[in-house]
Amino acid sequence: MTNIKKELLQVPSQITKVETLLDKTLKLSVHTQELTASDKAVLFDLQNKIGWFVFAEAEIAPEDLVELPKLTTEFKSQKTPSERLRAILYVWWDHLGREKGTHKSSDEFYRNYIEKIIDNIKQKINP
Repeated sequence: MTNIKKELLQVPSQITKVETLLDKTLKLSVHTQELTASDKAVLFDLQNKIGWFVFAEAEIAPEDLVELPKLTTEFKSQKTPSERLRAILYVWWDHLGREKGTHKSSDEFYRNYIEKIIDNIKQKINP
C-alpha cells in the first residue's frame, strides 16, 4: 500500500445536502468544523481534482481503507470531459455577460445549455 497518511485528509464534517444531477451522479454539500490553516490549504489544493470520497461516523485508520485503483483521466489537463464542458461554458457565459449584460448565474446558464443539448439529442432519437 502507498503512504496513505500523505494522501489522506481527515476533517470533522457533516454531509448537509445530497442532490441528484441529470447525469445520474450526486452533488454533496459537506460542512466542516473549524479547520487548521494547513487543512484548509490542503482542501483548496484538492478543489476540482479527481479522487476518492470516504465518509465514516468515526475516525478512519489507514488500515481501514482498501487498496483503491488509481484514478485516471482521459486528458493531460486532468479534467474529465464533463469538467471540460462546464469550464468552457463558464468562459462562454462570462464572455456573453460582458458583451450582452446577462444576469443569469453561471450555474443557471450551464443547466439551461445542458438542457438544450439533451433536448436536441432526444429529438434526434425520437424524430
